[in-house]
Amino acid sequence: MYLENLCKEGENYFYSAVDCKPFGRIGFEVALKAREVLTRQLEISRRENFVGFYWNGAMRSSVTFLARYQVHCNDLASFRSLVGSKAEWAEDGMIVSDVQEEKHSAVEYLVTIEACYPKFLSWKSDNDDEYDDRVDYKVDVAELFISATMAGYIQNSKGVFEPIPDWNSSANCPFVTTGELPQNYINSVVRTMELSVIEYIKGNSKSLLDDMKQWNDSRLDNGKNVKGNALRIRQTCSDVREKDGTVYAKLTRVYQLPPDGMTWNDSYWRGL
Repeated sequence: MYLENLCKEGENYFYSAVDCKPFGRIGFEVALKAREVLTRQLEISRRENFVGFYWNGAMRSSVTFLARYQVHCNDLASFRSLVGSKAEWAEDGMIVSDVQEEKHSAVEYLVTIEACYPKFLSWKSDNDDEYDDRVDYKVDVAELFISATMAGYIQNSKGVFEPIPDWNSSANCPFVTTGELPQNYINSVVRTMELSVIEYIKGNSKSLLDDMKQWNDSRLDNGKNVKGNALRIRQTCSDVREKDGTVYAKLTRVYQLPPDGMTWNDSYWRGL
């Protein structure tokens, strides 16, 4: 029973062990061991998983941070409200995505917190079958690899990056620029926002083939379907039905917004 009770010497201690041995003919010697439990961070780890490859062969990965805490029972409630909040101990922009707790005693808990970059869901679920005049939006975080050539640099024999002579930014840089990009962009992965626009149009998918072909003719969408300068990534179309049997074409178009206040270079993307 002692192992489940607090030590009377202080509320941050609990009995962790009991040792009992005979003492004399009718007595016993009992030793109680108490251990202090405080809320403290034990470790932080970073995990990077392979996701796939970009169009230029660069690797794409996803990053997750894990933090483990020893938590006193009186502090447990503050950890249960962390999901969705900013993860100050992880990379900038990450939020707490998962909190798991393990009870080790009446006083002590082990809490594991996971942090990742946020993903945004549409305001209507896929099970909602009211499609008339409906448009859904989904926002996610995307990544773009910027090679040295795309930034306007080449590596010399000493391993130092220097500007490419007569570099043509119009043909080689994905962004509109009058000169080389800052050197911190060399062989870097920049994060951008990816916007999915989902329209429901009365009729079947076949009726939209011509419209989909025209959409593919241009890589940039300057305010036609989304606000501002956006890169057309992909489109898909499938048939869905309302409860009364009315057929709608579910047209999904995905756009990527430029990072850091930049503007996509139409000449560069038109050639890809």
